[in-house]
Amino acid sequence: MTDYSELKLLAEAATGFTDMSLAPDVVLALIAENERMQSKGDGQHHRDSAELRSLCQERDQLKAENEALRKDAERYRWLLNNADLMHWENMLRFADLEGVESINQFIDAAMSKGEQP
Repeated sequence: MTDYSELKLLAEAATGFTDMSLAPDVVLALIAENERMQSKGDGQHHRDSAELRSLCQERDQLKAENEALRKDAERYRWLLNNADLMHWENMLRFADLEGVESINQFIDAAMSKGEQP
């Protein structure tokens, strides 16, 4: 029910009666609260579009960071489970020469092939 005019008239007419299951002033207060809430918008939220866009951008950034961290954790676990000390030393030397990202690519290729280091 979105049109409370008839209910409002009945409640106003019943004001002062005490033998009712719901007091008319309570009904009128509920109607006023509903009208106040409806006047604020669609009832879904009270945030503006700019704030929602900002929150969505932050969420997307956090998802991307989470995915990068998950991939790094997979590499780390793969190395712990598959590499011995000699392989660690070789990879560290390789990292000094080629950079960490090239090691990530090397590990990713070995993981996708199911290779042991």
